[in-house]
Amino acid sequence: MATKKFTHTQVVNKKSKINNSKIDALIFIDTNVLLDFYRIRYNDVSMQLLDEIVKHKDLIITTFQVEMEFKKHRQLILGESYGEFIKNRNINFTIPQILRDNEEVNKLNAARNNIFNYQRALEDKFKKTYIDPENSDDVYIKLEEVFRHESQYILENQSELSEQIINLAKRRFDLGSPPRKDKDNSIGDAVNWEWILKCAENSEKSIIIVSRDSDYGRIFDKKPYINDFLAHEFYQKLKGGPKIILTNFLTDAFKYVQIPITDEMVKEEQNIISNKNTVDLINANAMKEALETLQNSLNIRFWQSSDNNTWEDALTKIRNTSLDGPSFDLINYQFPSWQKTINENVNSKSKKQSESEIDSTKDKNNKEKKHRNN
Repeated sequence: MATKKFTHTQVVNKKSKINNSKIDALIFIDTNVLLDFYRIRYNDVSMQLLDEIVKHKDLIITTFQVEMEFKKHRQLILGESYGEFIKNRNINFTIPQILRDNEEVNKLNAARNNIFNYQRALEDKFKKTYIDPENSDDVYIKLEEVFRHESQYILENQSELSEQIINLAKRRFDLGSPPRKDKDNSIGDAVNWEWILKCAENSEKSIIIVSRDSDYGRIFDKKPYINDFLAHEFYQKLKGGPKIILTNFLTDAFKYVQIPITDEMVKEEQNIISNKNTVDLINANAMKEALETLQNSLNIRFWQSSDNNTWEDALTKIRNTSLDGPSFDLINYQFPSWQKTINENVNSKSKKQSESEIDSTKDKNNKEKKHRNN
């Protein structure tokens, strides 16, 4: 009997076209998508999307790993927003002396005081969101409804089933199988994928993965494509029946299962992804500049003290730059060798300095000894 061959079209909607027919599917929402709820500009749009997630939580696949990552990074995302917010706290105007007695100046000062008071009130509200999420953070509160929901598709920690999934994830990680990032020392992505496979097997439903990083696939020609290995593994496990779909839009996932969406939801998600791409481009340019500086430093045959800050600044930029994709993979691959080269140069320089200091001390002692003898 001939063996049935695997093809992408059996499991992946490669053109990401969404027709009007409903798909019997479950939805896995990656942590990066959940954190983006703090980046949506219009709070009512954010709440609408969250309300639909809560309303259809029986369709949601999630794990204790997703919950941990969300709670681990929530404060970081909020902190970034707060930093940007307080940058514009002070509004100062230099009024020419000749205008100081004008009525408009008095009105301007009053308006400035009102703005300052509003800003302080917003800062206080923001601090409550940061410090007391259980009572003040609407995103946190709604997602808690999902994490605490009793569902066969939610993997809780410290259960017999979670131990089985963790063991499978450890084996996957040790073999170097995706999903995992290069130089990754965590099995978190593997835990999520093993649980996705388990839910697909038990339910015999298709799976929609919503993610905005490269854990499960790559963007090509502005469309997400699932990793070849993961697509093949899914097909083997599910015997070619259910499909697996990767998208970076939560609204696309909603369309597949006919959850109602609005034009504002779609537009706001497009803005988020567009802004994130802009940030990635800025990071990529910063990375390129840092690499060029570092490479120039590494090519210097004789390292002098004036060069120390150059390569140290470059290393700091690289460590602090958040970038996903090929450039990030290159850094992870090259960084250890660069660091080794730097350390060797530093050690060599230190050794030469020590030898020079010893020789200088010897010369000084010999001169003093010669002077005494004379």
